[in-house]
Amino acid sequence: MVIPYLNPRYTLGRRIREFRLAKNLSQAALAVRIGSAHSSISRWENDEYLPEMVYLYEMARLFDVCTDILWQGICH
Repeated sequence: MVIPYLNPRYTLGRRIREFRLAKNLSQAALAVRIGSAHSSISRWENDEYLPEMVYLYEMARLFDVCTDILWQGICH
């Protein structure tokens, strides 16, 4: 598996999907863990909408990465 944040072509949605799958979480399970709606996870992963910062923070915490890795694919 390509490390999600090292591929510059990945979008935010793709990085969310890759990290979620690496943790063996369904979209519904991720939604429960971060307090979001299941439909929101799908929209984020399909790059239809951007997550609010509170959800980005919760995903970064869950995936054990900095928010910059999720947002931009790099960590400063």
